[in-house]
Amino acid sequence: MKKLFLLIALIILSTSLVWAAEPESKTISVPIIASSPETGVMLGGMAIYLKKADQETLKVDLGAMYTQEEQTNIFLVSDKSYGDKEIGLAVSYQDWISKFYGIGNNTDYDNEEDYDYKGFKVKGSISKEIIKNNYLGIITSYEDYNIKLDKKIEGIEGTDGIDLFGFGFKYSYDTRDRKMNTRSGHYFNYEAEAYNHDLINYKFIKHELDYRIFKQLYNHHVIGFQTMLELNRGDVPFQKLSSLGNGDIMRGFLDGRYIDKNKFAAQIEYRYPIYKKFDGIAFASIGEVYNQNFEIDELKESYGLGVRYNLDDKEGINLRFDLAFGGNDTKVYINLGEAF
Repeated sequence: MKKLFLLIALIILSTSLVWAAEPESKTISVPIIASSPETGVMLGGMAIYLKKADQETLKVDLGAMYTQEEQTNIFLVSDKSYGDKEIGLAVSYQDWISKFYGIGNNTDYDNEEDYDYKGFKVKGSISKEIIKNNYLGIITSYEDYNIKLDKKIEGIEGTDGIDLFGFGFKYSYDTRDRKMNTRSGHYFNYEAEAYNHDLINYKFIKHELDYRIFKQLYNHHVIGFQTMLELNRGDVPFQKLSSLGNGDIMRGFLDGRYIDKNKFAAQIEYRYPIYKKFDGIAFASIGEVYNQNFEIDELKESYGLGVRYNLDDKEGINLRFDLAFGGNDTKVYINLGEAF
């Protein structure tokens, strides 16, 4: 644990020293003191590097976290745009403890089983603007996780982990005024990625759609809406099943409380100013996971309230506190950045 805290300190210190000298850039270094139902108290550090120059923008997130449940997460996320091109890179390592309740949209709490997964993931993309605000590109990824799940699930492989290579394409449309704490604009992203095991055997295709719209009503009062859809076709391994519930969408439900082959989820959020650096929000979500047939009467619901403390008004970086209600549960989330 001492090594982890040393790593966190080095991340924050090194990024501040290296990047602070560039006049067109800035680094926001913050400690992470967070909490979620899955992790308990989470401690760590994060550096956000921002650079804006003529025809070029760059955002890099670098951080590490350690939780009360002895979980570790180290990550680097980079988004760069220059001219009519966008390049994305995400690298993460996780040593995590999660919970499994079974497959489907109506599993029972009594079936709870803890399991570990440990490994890393690398994902990259490059896109080119084909028409104004419309981007078309390719994506590739590789992930390798070891999983310790005692139960063997009929018809689903990978309960002990599997390495996957993915390759596909993406299309996005983006008119947001800013990517963090958006106040106005539209965002649509579609990705289709084919996955192979050991770079040889074709396994499945994952389709992911994410649509968001934001409308500023008056004086920083904002309505935001997001809908997500995941569709898997083929032999989907355990680690790539769709999951319902986390701190970003369907707040109030445990991360991975419900898993199955496909997922639909939607949420709406009302953001409003309170006093100086403090803002408030109210949110509500619906969603479900399913194998083949989507059933409207099986939709789950969650809702809640939150408070935001502004760390950087120009870039829209907030510290958030959310109280969420999902099913028969009440969950508290403390984190950096908006849910969407």
